[in-house]
Amino acid sequence: MNTWFLQRFGYKYCSKCTNILLLEEYSTNKSRTSGIADYCKSCDNNYYKIDPDKKKNLNSNYRKNNAGKINAATAKRRAAKLLATPKWLTAEQLKEIEQFYILAKELETLNNVKYHVDHIVPLQGLNVSGLHVPWNLQVIKAHDNISKGNKLK
Repeated sequence: MNTWFLQRFGYKYCSKCTNILLLEEYSTNKSRTSGIADYCKSCDNNYYKIDPDKKKNLNSNYRKNNAGKINAATAKRRAAKLLATPKWLTAEQLKEIEQFYILAKELETLNNVKYHVDHIVPLQGLNVSGLHVPWNLQVIKAHDNISKGNKLK
């Protein structure tokens, strides 16, 4: 049976549970040409249901194993909010920025000392504001970065 025929009379076929249901049983989805989701609400809810403990473990394991990537993403977001990341950066340069944060995390685990990725020219300086670009970054000990404050050294 044609889907347009079903929808004309207020019904839709759910490709997950293979039932024909009223349109009210489906969520809206603006990306679809029909404007209606493929799966019914009950199938959609079951699909996204994950045991909360399992989800928490998945997230915490990922954060532990990819701390450098998480720190890079956090710094990227903070820089974007300050409009300090130029749009003309290439994918290679963004990967290079991420490598600074991964290196800082690796040094931290090797030396048992906290390391920071420092902006040589601060993002929010008094006289000048730097950019979140690879050539404005350096990995230094956290103590040195904190004592430097928000100024050029």
